[in-house]
Amino acid sequence: MSTRVLRQFTLSIIRFVDQDDEIIHHIQAFLIPGPVLVPALSLAYHLVSLLLFDLETHNPLVALVPSLLVNILVDGVIQPLICSLVSLIICPLLAGCIAAAAITRKGKQKHCIHFTEF
Repeated sequence: MSTRVLRQFTLSIIRFVDQDDEIIHHIQAFLIPGPVLVPALSLAYHLVSLLLFDLETHNPLVALVPSLLVNILVDGVIQPLICSLVSLIICPLLAGCIAAAAITRKGKQKHCIHFTEF
C-alpha cells in the first residue's frame, strides 16, 4: 500500500474511534483481564483434567475422581456386596435346585425300575 492510502486508512480509523468512545472501552475491557484470565483458565483446565477427565489423553480412568470412584465404590463396596450375595444366597439356592433335581431323577429311575420288573 502506498503511504497516502495508509494515512487515509489510519485517519478514518481515528475519526471512527473519536466518534464513538465506547469502542475504546470495549477494547480496553478485553485487554485488561487478559493477564488475569489466562492463569485462571489454565488453572481451571488443569483442575478439570486432574479431577474429572484427562483432556490430554482422553482417558477418564487417568483422572482422580473416576479412579477413586472405581477403586472405592466398585472395588471396595459393590464387588464385596455382590460376592456376598452370590456366596450366601445364589449358590445355596442353585445347589438346592441341583440336589432336588438329582433326588427327583433318582426317585423316578427307581420307580421306573419297579414298574419294569412287574
